[in-house]
Amino acid sequence: MFLNGIKKVNLESKKVLPVKQFFPLIVFEIKKLMKEWKENQQEITKTFTFKDFVQAIDFVNKVKDVAEAHQHHPDIYIHSYNKVKISLTTHSEGRVTDKDYKVAEEIEKL
Repeated sequence: MFLNGIKKVNLESKKVLPVKQFFPLIVFEIKKLMKEWKENQQEITKTFTFKDFVQAIDFVNKVKDVAEAHQHHPDIYIHSYNKVKISLTTHSEGRVTDKDYKVAEEIEKL
């Protein structure tokens, strides 16, 4: 026992990946999440298609809530009455950053 009844774990017996091996797994998970997003150095984009205009606007309003929560706001383009294109970039950096991936991840959950 260690503190307050919590067992002490022998980390030597556990398989722990070195950072060099762990990082590609993180990148793989991000790529899996982003499979439908298009990416270049300046932005990541995805077009979402909905049944009708009302559903598209409802989605935009949900994206607004995510953007406000993260204080990171995407460019939003509504077209063809039922399509919404989301573009994310970190304008102050002039490139895609972790902020963009975090917001994209939250948008994917909508």
